[in-house]
Amino acid sequence: MNKIYIASSWKNAEQVQTLAAQLREVGFQVDDFTDDSRGRFVFHYSEFAGLEELDAISFLQHDQARRAFNEDKKWLDWADAVVLLLPAGRSAHLEAGYAKGCGKRLVIYQPGRFPTGEFDVMYGFADLITASFADMVAFLAEPRKPEGSPVIIDMGKLEDWPITHLRRACQKNKVKGYSTMSRSELVQEVRNILNSKGGVSNGTDHQDEVGSGA
Repeated sequence: MNKIYIASSWKNAEQVQTLAAQLREVGFQVDDFTDDSRGRFVFHYSEFAGLEELDAISFLQHDQARRAFNEDKKWLDWADAVVLLLPAGRSAHLEAGYAKGCGKRLVIYQPGRFPTGEFDVMYGFADLITASFADMVAFLAEPRKPEGSPVIIDMGKLEDWPITHLRRACQKNKVKGYSTMSRSELVQEVRNILNSKGGVSNGTDHQDEVGSGA
């Protein structure tokens, strides 16, 4: 999971560049749609004259628009995972949906905190929703295993599990709303899962298949 596509808005250009630099510093390869220094074709709507006279069909007939689409799709196909950096518009959300449909990991990331009153039910498609850069990096750094492949792990104390393992166990066991749960809520859900499988006695020093791998 070392190739990352950042989907966001041009209004966030500075934040996109900052995030790209941060991810590269910890070892990821990153596509930054605002940066042409690495040979990428960079497109901005301000380059079009008469935009107000175009509709969705006529706009896509422009050579430059087609080139921009092909460039973005090329990098989407290249990536292992997409980070949807909020706030973002229609284009970035379509990119995120395309990536998820292709089987790529999807992280929805809002640095600092998510504003109240802004949400969407379809964010449930995301593999991780977080305001924590550290949690995002830990999630993206985990190797991905074949779908449905269980992992044998030493449970230890559930409270000591990495939050990404807790979320993964909930995801594999189809726990609704796991991506927005607090750590304590995730711990309780995983404890319930393991109890239902007969996998917990005293909560320590036990192994069980809970599907907490990537």
